[in-house]
Amino acid sequence: MAMLMILCPVKKKPVATGMDMPIEQVRSGQIQLTNNTLANCPECGQNHTWSGKDVI
Repeated sequence: MAMLMILCPVKKKPVATGMDMPIEQVRSGQIQLTNNTLANCPECGQNHTWSGKDVI
């Protein structure tokens, strides 16, 4: 299990999503993640919508 990370689209820096799950299954599509929201990004303060394809 790993903490899922995405890139802040404003600052282009990695941020934790708060979700801990098998990253291989997310990347392979075995676990579908769509229309998730990261509220109050720690890098820029904005809200970001993300899906499994955004996981880094």
